[in-house]
Amino acid sequence: MNDNVFHITVDDENEVGMRLDKFLTLKTELSRTRILFLIKNGYLRPQIDADTRVFLGQSFELRVPPVQDAIPLAQNIPLDILYEDNDIIVL
Repeated sequence: MNDNVFHITVDDENEVGMRLDKFLTLKTELSRTRILFLIKNGYLRPQIDADTRVFLGQSFELRVPPVQDAIPLAQNIPLDILYEDNDIIVL
């Protein structure tokens, strides 16, 4: 699978001075949490901090890798079973 690539430019006076993470959230419709993850992990060019204020004419390239399914891992957790039958278990 290929990354989605966004080429984004600050082209509206109303966007000037916005925090980078908020600006990218508005332009891409990705969640702020996802944007922060992408910035922190080097998917934004140029690499700058999420709290940096944007200026008119500034351009960015944001690569968004495909979302990978989480693989849950079993854990051996000791449990005190208070009651158990075919339909219910009380811990």
